[in-house]
Amino acid sequence: MIKVDEKQQALLKDFFDKETSYQPEHVGYILLACILIGIPFIMFIMPFQIWSLRDDYGILGVCYALEISGLLSYVGKYSAFSETGKTRQVYDILKYMPICYDQYCLFKMLKVHKLCLRLMVLCLFCQTIFGLVFYHGLTFANLAVPIVSQYLIPLITVMLTMIRRS
Repeated sequence: MIKVDEKQQALLKDFFDKETSYQPEHVGYILLACILIGIPFIMFIMPFQIWSLRDDYGILGVCYALEISGLLSYVGKYSAFSETGKTRQVYDILKYMPICYDQYCLFKMLKVHKLCLRLMVLCLFCQTIFGLVFYHGLTFANLAVPIVSQYLIPLITVMLTMIRRS
């Protein structure tokens, strides 16, 4: 198990705050992530009672694919760095700093975890409110869908894509 090294995490935070805040690529990564996550999010905040699972498997697959693509785009912000028109991998720059690869991966996972947690809470809130207002009740699915669709599946998928290189 990797433990969080506060000094290395602070160095990473400072690096990304100072060096990458206003780069066009990073703004593009954020805009693309907002679009790719926002479109399926509209589907996921609809009350579960409205869904017909037999008919919606294809749509759910597309929604998951868009959301995971958006999260990978969000992670791309922390993976690529451009200076003087030349794009390099961030870790190629960070390897000269006192930061190990494990802490770099942990930093990216913590960023994704924070985003997924926010999406899950917002989706859970909307599912609860819309279920109570429009259907006058909640089902188990109203609580399970946000946890699975906005937290578990995206976080596990992104984690699998960031497994430590051998």
